[in-house]
Amino acid sequence: MKQNHHELIVDVIKKIFPYYEKNEPGHRLDHALNTLKYGLKLAVFTKLDQQYINDVIIATLLHDIYARVEYHEIHHAMAYKEIMIGGHMYDWFMDTCDKYNSHPSIIQDAVYEHRATYDGKYSNNVAKITAAADRGKPCVKSICERFLTIFPNKKQSELIKIIQKRYGINGYARYPQIYKDYFGEALDMFQVVISNTQLLKKIF
Repeated sequence: MKQNHHELIVDVIKKIFPYYEKNEPGHRLDHALNTLKYGLKLAVFTKLDQQYINDVIIATLLHDIYARVEYHEIHHAMAYKEIMIGGHMYDWFMDTCDKYNSHPSIIQDAVYEHRATYDGKYSNNVAKITAAADRGKPCVKSICERFLTIFPNKKQSELIKIIQKRYGINGYARYPQIYKDYFGEALDMFQVVISNTQLLKKIF
């Protein structure tokens, strides 16, 4: 990793840490860092122009700063608003983009469009990468563990329905084409297992 990438990551984490501490358990800083990890992998995989790498770093780290229970349905819009004119992070965001030669509008679009339910056309390649990276590796066990953390008081049967509704073969989670290209058959198998209630019960 280039030195300025490391410095950028540290600068952004210092700013976003208090936000992620207020999030629901499944969307704390570890999730943002995991999204960053896959964002950088996908940037290499898609041969993203180097001038946009810092955009991927900022967007993946910022995307879930409002992933709290009370903002679940609008957390993408809340994060977007925070880095727009009038938002509490706007001045810092613009200064950071200027310092690291990043593109504010590209990052803003990526933050807004990252959600699994987003059904519009992605505005740019950084938005595609951010959305794809947010899905993480298609691992059934990891998904089960994550949802147990998010919903500790729900019954297994309830969790299975939630997971299937989101990640099953006919689930609402949208996967950008680059995600499908990167994970290939692993994604297909993931959805098959998620859709099979008996298999899912054995994994919990």
